[in-house]
Amino acid sequence: MKLTWKSQVCITAESGLLTWATTLGYGLHIWDWPFDMDNGIRMLLAINAAGSLSLTAAVWSKTSFALTMIRLVKGPLKATIWCIIISMNIAMGLSALFNWIQCTPIEKGWNPFLPGTCWPPTVIVNYNIFSAG
Repeated sequence: MKLTWKSQVCITAESGLLTWATTLGYGLHIWDWPFDMDNGIRMLLAINAAGSLSLTAAVWSKTSFALTMIRLVKGPLKATIWCIIISMNIAMGLSALFNWIQCTPIEKGWNPFLPGTCWPPTVIVNYNIFSAG
């Protein structure tokens, strides 16, 4: 299925971004982190992009499998699978989108030193728990 290779491209790009983020200090203890504001901003941007790619890869691979299942079933089960595909893509798409629009201005999402406001962290955490389920 065409979505399978696209999800593989997304997960490969996500791995590359996270590897790059580790060169900027991602994964280090805060005491060991080389405090450089520009690196920190680039690292947070890379992590946000990697998260979006990871969600996209997951939902595309699940959609690809579901489309394979649709070819094998008939009747109400086919409609049920379509409902699952649509609801899963909406829920996971919103998870990816919320990482980018949770702050005003948007740049505050990866640059915490900018003035502005963000949603309470519990909103994103609770929605991600819901969408993962």
